[in-house]
Amino acid sequence: MQYQYGETTAITAADGSRNFGRCQDAALKGPVVVTHHGRPRVVIVSAEHFANWKARGGGPEAGGLDFETGLAAVLNASSQGFISLSSDLRIVKMNGAALAYFEDSGLRLEGRYISEVFPKPNGSLFQDKITRVQRTGEHEQYEGQAPTRPDRYIRAHIFPYPGGIGVLFANITDEVANDRRLAWSAALSDAIRLSGSVATCEINIRGAIVEASPTLCATLALPADKLLGAHLADFVATSARHHLRGVVERVLRDREAQRLRIDLLTRDGGLVPADCVMAPLREGHGVSGACIMLALRPGAELGPDAAPSAFDPVRAARL
Repeated sequence: MQYQYGETTAITAADGSRNFGRCQDAALKGPVVVTHHGRPRVVIVSAEHFANWKARGGGPEAGGLDFETGLAAVLNASSQGFISLSSDLRIVKMNGAALAYFEDSGLRLEGRYISEVFPKPNGSLFQDKITRVQRTGEHEQYEGQAPTRPDRYIRAHIFPYPGGIGVLFANITDEVANDRRLAWSAALSDAIRLSGSVATCEINIRGAIVEASPTLCATLALPADKLLGAHLADFVATSARHHLRGVVERVLRDREAQRLRIDLLTRDGGLVPADCVMAPLREGHGVSGACIMLALRPGAELGPDAAPSAFDPVRAARL
């Protein structure tokens, strides 16, 4: 039958000296880590566990990797920052990721109280989470501005840790910035859709339309399925098709936005002038297609051979 020993508990050196009998009872069930100023100093184990450990080849000469050493190696290899706090909320230790994260702030954090390191109001909520874990022994989550760097954002997991509190955190500044860009893009899309005078479409790397806005469909008087898979050049005046295909090719090849004026050709043969802007859709190190925006100018003057269009932007917005 496999030998089993209980979970590790932790006490301060002061508590251990006052209640050594209780420490012995706890050591019969599992290892007891005695800490001094938040740092593990000695471990008390039962005689039975010690004998089994020796029988399995334990000891300095065994060359085995103990749990604490292995844990330290894992934490130092982690991309997440780790901070251990003592029971009186001094910063005891930080792993490599945490040291790298706070390096720019110019702070020397180890040995300092969190109350002096994290200024209010930025650090107040973060401190509240830490003291709540200390008081209740329950885990807490924090997501918001970094206490020492208000221009950065972190996501932190705060939990009881031998000798005090442990904090695992990740830098989510780029994630927050991406979320804001997505929110801006969504709001801009809604504004464009409601304007009634701006049409949009997306093309893939081959120049084929993969998405068309309702305003563009209404302008051309064509359903969306007639546009998907076709090229935008198929829906402009015949004389301008070659030039438009060349502009699309440059956008996709050179990865640079382009602007030009075109006349959209409607299903009934009318022409709708538009200011056209194309921008490449960047994906990784390449381009997956392009976004095209068309500012419709139904009242503008057309070319000498072009017929006027009866396009109504208000009607298009309702469609």
